[in-house]
Amino acid sequence: MLWSFFTPALYGFMFRFHVDSSANKHVVQPDAMHRDHEKSADHRNHFLQWKSLENRLKNSQCIDDKLQKAILLEKDRWRHILRIILDAILFCTKNNLAFRGSSTTVGNKHSGIFLNLIELLSKYDNILKQHLVNHNKGAISYISPKIQNEFICLLGQTVRNKILSKIKKAKYFSLLFDCTPDVSHNEQMAEVIRYVDIDNGKITVEESFIDFINTEEKTGDGLAMEILTKLKADELDVQNVRGQGYDNRANMSGKYHGVQAVILNKNNLATFIPCAAHCLNLSGVHAASANVKVQFFFDVIQKIYTFFVKSTTRWKILMDTLKISLKGHSDTRWASKAQAVKAMNSQIKEVFKVLQNISDSELNLETKSTAKNLLQLINFDFLCLLNIWNQILSSIDRVNQALQNKSLSLEKASNLLLGLKNGLQEIRDTTMEDNFTNATKVAEELQISTTLKESRTKKRKRLELYETDDDVINISAEKNFRITIIDSIDILLTQMTWRYEKIMEISNDFEFLSGHSLTNMNSHDLQKAAADLGLKYNEDINTAEIVEEIKDFKHAALLILPSIESVTFLDLLQMIHVYKLKESYPNIEIAIRIFLSMPVTTASCERSFSKLKLIKTYLRSTMAQERLSSMAILSIETEIANKLDYEDVIDKFADTKARKISL
Repeated sequence: MLWSFFTPALYGFMFRFHVDSSANKHVVQPDAMHRDHEKSADHRNHFLQWKSLENRLKNSQCIDDKLQKAILLEKDRWRHILRIILDAILFCTKNNLAFRGSSTTVGNKHSGIFLNLIELLSKYDNILKQHLVNHNKGAISYISPKIQNEFICLLGQTVRNKILSKIKKAKYFSLLFDCTPDVSHNEQMAEVIRYVDIDNGKITVEESFIDFINTEEKTGDGLAMEILTKLKADELDVQNVRGQGYDNRANMSGKYHGVQAVILNKNNLATFIPCAAHCLNLSGVHAASANVKVQFFFDVIQKIYTFFVKSTTRWKILMDTLKISLKGHSDTRWASKAQAVKAMNSQIKEVFKVLQNISDSELNLETKSTAKNLLQLINFDFLCLLNIWNQILSSIDRVNQALQNKSLSLEKASNLLLGLKNGLQEIRDTTMEDNFTNATKVAEELQISTTLKESRTKKRKRLELYETDDDVINISAEKNFRITIIDSIDILLTQMTWRYEKIMEISNDFEFLSGHSLTNMNSHDLQKAAADLGLKYNEDINTAEIVEEIKDFKHAALLILPSIESVTFLDLLQMIHVYKLKESYPNIEIAIRIFLSMPVTTASCERSFSKLKLIKTYLRSTMAQERLSSMAILSIETEIANKLDYEDVIDKFADTKARKISL
C-alpha cells in the first residue's frame, strides 16, 4: 500500500480513535465536545503527526519514495508515448491521409501510413523505440485501430467543443447548410456556423465547420427538423440565430415549406439570405441561355477544348504552341466559363494556327475533318463574342472570387455587386465599338472575313389582303449582333437586381452605421435609421437607447478615426473594443455584431465538400460517420487543432474507461 494514497484515511482513523478513546469519560454537547477536543493534547499530537507525514510526502522522505518515483516515471513514459501518437494522428488527419493498411504490425510493408509514421518517429525517439521493441502481442500498445478511432473522435470533439464555446460566447450567429452525396452514395449535410469571435481584443469574423450530418431527408420540413435537432444537441439556441445561408434549391429556400421558412417560423429574426455566389452563377446561366447565338458560342469553345483533350497526340501538339492550356467549362460552375473564355481569347491566334496545321497534316482523316470544321466555326461572329464575353466574364469572376471570402460582410458584398452592375452597364453602353475594332484586327491577322454573318430572314406566307412585300423589318448583321449582346447583359442585370434584393435590403438597414454614413448623414437622419433598426431587432436592441447612442457615437468615431469614411464595420467594432466603448455604446456594439454575423455565401460549405472527397475516398467508402466528422473538423479547423493541449486530451482519454495503465 502507498502512504500517499491513504493520507486522508490515516488522519480520519487517528481522529476517530481519539474521539472513541475519550468517549467513555463523559457525554457532552457536540459544540462543547468539539471545543474540548481541539484543546486536548491527543488532538495536537495527532495533528502534528499528520502535518509531519504530509511534509515528508512532499519532500520524498517516506519509505515508499522509490516506488512513488517509479510510478511517476512510468506515468511520464506513457504520456510521452501518447503525445507522439497524438502528433502522428493529427498529422495524418490534417493531410487527409489513410491510416491503416492490411497489416497491424509495425515494420510490415503493408502496415499503412500511421504505423509507418510511428516506426519512422521511433528512429529519433528512444522511449518510443524501446516501447515498440518490447511490445508483445496482446500487450498494451495504444496504436491499435480501435485506439486510433478513440483518439480521432476525442481530438475532433475537443476541437468542436472549443468552437461551440466561442459561438456561445458570441451569442449571435448564422446558419450555413448545404448537401452533397459522398462516394458511398450517402447524402452528407455540412453544418457551418458564422459568428463574430472576440479574443483578447482581436475581432474576426469566423465561419467554422461543425459537423457532417448523414441525412436521408429531401423535403424542407424534414431537413429543417434535422437542423433544429442538431442545434439542440450542440446546445445552441435557435433564438440566437440572426441569419440563414443556403443555396437556391426549393427545399432550402422555399417560401412556404423550405428550410428557411420553417426556421423563420421558429425565430422571425433568422433572416434568409440566398448565397450570393449561387445567385451570380444562376444570373449568368440565364443570361447565356437566353440567346441561341450565345449558347452556340460557348458550345464552340467546349468543342475546341474537347477536340484537343480527347487525344494525347493533339494535346501535345497544342501544348508545344500555347503558353497556357485551354480550359473546359460547365453551367454549374460559372467561374469555369470565365477561365475557358479567357484562355481562348488570349491564345485564339495560336489555337487557329494549330487547327490549320492539324487539318494539313498527315493525321487520320477524321481528325483532319474535325479540325477543318472547327476552323469554319472560328469566324468574325465568334471573335466578336469572344472579346465581349471575355470582358463580361472577367468582371463577374473577379466579384465571384471576392464573394467567397469567409470574412466578407454584407456591406462589402453589396458594394461589390453594385460595382459589378455599373461595370456591366458600361460594357453595354460604351465598349461595343472597341470590341468590333479588336475583333477586326484579329480577323485580319488570321485572314478571316470581317463581315458578320447575316441572319436568315423568316419568310411569312402572303395573304391576299397584303398589298406589298414590305412586311419584314430588315436589320443589319451588326445591329442584330448589338441586340444580342445588349439583350444578354440586360437579362444579367435584371437577374442580379431581383436575386440580390435581400442583401441590399439588409445592407440598407445597417447602412447608417457605416463610416460613410456617419460622416455624411446628419444626426436627425441617423437617429431615424437607428430607431427603425431598433424596432426590427427589438429583442436585442433598446430602441430609445440606440437613438441616443448614435448621436454621440458619430462625434466619437469622427475624433478617433480621422479617415472614418473608408473604414469597415469590422474596423468600427474593433475601435469600440480597443477604446473600451462597449459600456458607453452597448446597442451599437450589438448591432454591428449582428450585421457582421449575417452570411454572404455558402462557400465554406462547398470547401468542406472538397475535404469530404479527400477523406472519404473509394478505398475508404465504409468509414463510420463519427470518424468522418472528426477527421473533417481536424482537417478543416487546423488552426484550432494545432493549439490543442495534449495533456487535457490524455486526461479525457484516461477518464473514458478504466485503463490498465495509469496515465
